[in-house]
Amino acid sequence: MDAEHNVTEKGGTLIEKLFGALQMNAGYKKPDKASLNKDDPFKQFWITYPRTNKYLHFPATKVLRANEKKVRTLYVQLIKEGKVTHDDLMFALQAEIKAKGEESIRKKVNQFTFFKGIYSWLFSGYYDAWLELRESEAPAVADTDFYNQGIS
Repeated sequence: MDAEHNVTEKGGTLIEKLFGALQMNAGYKKPDKASLNKDDPFKQFWITYPRTNKYLHFPATKVLRANEKKVRTLYVQLIKEGKVTHDDLMFALQAEIKAKGEESIRKKVNQFTFFKGIYSWLFSGYYDAWLELRESEAPAVADTDFYNQGIS
């Protein structure tokens, strides 16, 4: 601005650049998780797995989801060897999430503290117990949105 409070040529150029950048970003929408993992089953598994053990008012005390590349390699290996299917893993994961959430509420103690890290969960086959119980005792796994609202 000059002494008479008029925008100078240099200031006008800056305003145009800023205004143009704002207009370009105005239509931007962050892609939703469903569209990101539609064609990548591993990504669906990765995103569903809790990032930390934080749940509702319980604070995070450990990281559960880390080292995506290493986990992806193990995930692909398990699927290729025919040990488990993507649907089996998703069922077991959602069953465990649901059970830990319900138990945390019932006991008033964060049961996600006992959730294994993603690599250990796959490598050690913690999903097997849920698959064995699938037909008889596993909790209904229709939706895990209740869990996702309380975690990070």
